[in-house]
Amino acid sequence: MVKIINLFNHKGGVSKTTTVFNLAWMLGTMGKKVIVADFDPQCNLTGMILGYQGVEDLEGTYKSNPANNIKDALSPAFESKPFQIAGAECMTVKATKICCSCPVI
Repeated sequence: MVKIINLFNHKGGVSKTTTVFNLAWMLGTMGKKVIVADFDPQCNLTGMILGYQGVEDLEGTYKSNPANNIKDALSPAFESKPFQIAGAECMTVKATKICCSCPVI
């Protein structure tokens, strides 16, 4: 059975990104398959998971993988275009260690 965990809070600075990162990392180390969707326009969770060191790393990903995010996938619906909505491609991340300086509990 699939379990869905959703973390949402409109207020900034309440540790949403860090909680999602650590929860996904721990579930992954327990052998669970985890899908993490970063809907935040700042893309901090994406940067944490992929181990980015700055904005340039994130820009490079979007240049090498154009039209591969939630906004692009849903744009036909929001722009009233008669195109079928197609899902964005998921990026597979296999890490053997934590790739950033985030605290892990």
